[in-house]
Amino acid sequence: MKAHQNNTKTFDELTYAEQSKSLNATILFLKSAILAHKRRAILEQKEDSTCKFIAQLEKLAQELKIN
Repeated sequence: MKAHQNNTKTFDELTYAEQSKSLNATILFLKSAILAHKRRAILEQKEDSTCKFIAQLEKLAQELKIN
């Protein structure tokens, strides 16, 4: 699956270094997105679901360790 229309490579077709940079960018994006969501929850007086996202990330980490 192509990530964007302008990209010509799938993730599998990226080099090791390109994959590494992409994964790092994705992780940093997730961090900023979760923090922004937490700020929005405070502003809108909504339930903070940060713990839910952290649990999902911890589950993913455990799955990656097993595989």
